Amino acid sequence: DFEYSNMILGGYMPGIGCKSFLSQISNASHDCITCEYQNARRMALRSHCCWPAHVCQISSELFPIHSFTLALPPCVFHVTTFEQDSLVNSISNLTPIPKVLATQLVLFGAVWISRTAQASNFITHTHSRPRILTTRALNPNEMLEPNRYIRIHANPRRFPAVYQTSDQCSSIQSTWKSRIQYYNKSLGMIVAYKPHGVPSHASVDNLYENASVQLSKAINGSDDREDVMPFHVLTRLDVCTSGLMVFGRDSQSASKIGKVLKGQKQNEFILKRYMVYTNKKPPKVGTLMHIADNHGAGMPRGVKPTPVYRYDAEKYQKYLKFHEENGQKTRQPAQYCLMELEVEWIREIKGGGWESGVLLKTGRTHQIRRQYAAVGCPLIGDDMYESWAGRVREFDPEKSGKHDLTETFPEHGMAPDRLGLHAYNLHVCINDLESKTSVDCTFNAPDPWWR
Repeated sequence: DFEYSNMILGGYMPGIGCKSFLSQISNASHDCITCEYQNARRMALRSHCCWPAHVCQISSELFPIHSFTLALPPCVFHVTTFEQDSLVNSISNLTPIPKVLATQLVLFGAVWISRTAQASNFITHTHSRPRILTTRALNPNEMLEPNRYIRIHANPRRFPAVYQTSDQCSSIQSTWKSRIQYYNKSLGMIVAYKPHGVPSHASVDNLYENASVQLSKAINGSDDREDVMPFHVLTRLDVCTSGLMVFGRDSQSASKIGKVLKGQKQNEFILKRYMVYTNKKPPKVGTLMHIADNHGAGMPRGVKPTPVYRYDAEKYQKYLKFHEENGQKTRQPAQYCLMELEVEWIREIKGGGWESGVLLKTGRTHQIRRQYAAVGCPLIGDDMYESWAGRVREFDPEKSGKHDLTETFPEHGMAPDRLGLHAYNLHVCINDLESKTSVDCTFNAPDPWWR
């Protein structure tokens, strides 16, 4: 993915990129920023600069999705207002986006704005670079004062799988309602099936095409965008993964169920079982344990996925060992994390390939994909981790956070459309004293796509 991040300030300014732009304004005063904005715009207008042709490759309308014959590349505009006007007028004046599309983009959740014109209030520094603090804009007619920053995702990523209906259901809403396997209003818990090709939650440029919103609409029976309150995702699945998910109706119920997922409540649990489809036979039935960099800490920027290390109990326990400091027990920084799963069964599939059942014991990002690739059995369709197959390193906590910047890493592919991974079983055991609700149920998902 790429951004046209040099398309800022209402004109095409070669050489001015988003990163350098942020670096400049993070160290400048508000008056200097205002002057820089206005001078840059005047220069663009005076030189009669126009938007390049490839930037104008944006759809004339956002809906319906079925009119799209080919997905357009990501196109992100970074602009700042120079006079008081409505949000939709500012977008249409500062970019080649027509008003109709600008309105649709705002309602779709593809536009973000700073809530203040003061740079000191919306510029923050992360570990790598300055970042603009923004909130999603949902009102096209919102009035903006001068010097307000706007980011517009002109070609948001679309997910047509959201609109696919089943043979038994005629409408989209009834299709999503049929995917709900359990709903307890007093506990605020929803268990539902998500097909592949559908996000679990909203993305930066798409607020509505996801399981969280669609299930909320199905239960509440409303298509009004203002009435839709997305559910809280408690067991997230990737876009390319299908299977059962757990949602919380509101923040309070999500907090309660979240404690069960983290193992913070005695005799309460949620067990997640996955079906894995590979070309090669997994090594054995039993426990797989690896160590991984925690969220890629210490890795060169832009390099992912991060390496997987062979599990060494003695070294890992030494790394996690509690030690006394000023009379209090503290823990080592979480540079590394443990990944553990149990392969419960393995069987060969007619026509080729192997199926295996996995009980997840720790919930790390892409854990099954990473661990199966580490043992030389990447999942079918997993272009991202296929090149990492069989690459396992020896764990050395003394080198925590110290990676050789000259080290070469295998290239990883793009995220696939569908994957040989299916969350086929959930066992939920919850006893909530506050709502006087007791749940002890097992849920099974429909068959995966490869059957």
